[in-house]
Amino acid sequence: MTAARNLESVPDRDYIAEMRAVIEAETGEGPYVSAVVAGHIARKLAVTDPDLLDGWLHQMAPFLIRHMINLRDCSTRTKARTGARRQQFSEDATAFERGDRSAMSHWLDIRHVVDDEGTRKRLADMCAADLTRVADEYTARASENAMHAAFLKAVARKLGTKKTVADVFDEPSLDRLWRSLSGS
Repeated sequence: MTAARNLESVPDRDYIAEMRAVIEAETGEGPYVSAVVAGHIARKLAVTDPDLLDGWLHQMAPFLIRHMINLRDCSTRTKARTGARRQQFSEDATAFERGDRSAMSHWLDIRHVVDDEGTRKRLADMCAADLTRVADEYTARASENAMHAAFLKAVARKLGTKKTVADVFDEPSLDRLWRSLSGS
């Protein structure tokens, strides 16, 4: 195994497909906890196929780093939204208006995706069009989440005393239920 691998080099193996097959094999039977399975796969491959683990990690590095950036930004937004008291934003805005320039900094540093390319901007740097787009995205996600919640509740009601969804539904009947709720 080399100490450094060129991310642009063409691999001898299809690490992505091989790892997908390993993951499928380890998660084929459910239920499972993804963190437990991931730890198991990493430990297993470190012993049985370290080249697959190393090659896959190197090929996935840009995606994994991007994902970590996204998780950080999401965590920052969530912390600001859930960690503050209900009136905190109003109090901070009032303090800012009275001259405390640092009062809004934790709000103004929150980053949002402002376009289809994934460009992130701090709230402080956003214009009206950016704010409207982000707000529209939140509205769309809320609507989609409400639809999924309604679907799952409808499935639960129809399930009755049966043990599992598979005891009552097949794919076509679930599809019909989804279409009846979604209007599609």
